[in-house]
Amino acid sequence: MERWRPILGVEQIIVSVISMLSDPNDDSPANIDAAVCVYAFVCVLV
Repeated sequence: MERWRPILGVEQIIVSVISMLSDPNDDSPANIDAAVCVYAFVCVLV
């Protein structure tokens, strides 16, 4: 019987999540409405 083996360990997943949260991809937001609000807020601050 073949057992399923994850390619990524828990540590690698946590590092990836921390990386995404600390340096989000501004060029391709998943939530367009939230990105528009963030861009508008940043423009007001600058």
